[in-house]
Amino acid sequence: GPVQADKVDARYENGVLTITVPKAPDLPVDPRTIPIR
Repeated sequence: GPVQADKVDARYENGVLTITVPKAPDLPVDPRTIPIR
């Protein structure tokens, strides 16, 4: 679905990449886990 591209936040810490992608306000939160190899 649509995302707020200007609010995407990615952090790499201790070997873990965490990506926060806020959805449009009228959509439920859809957290995603992205495996890094």
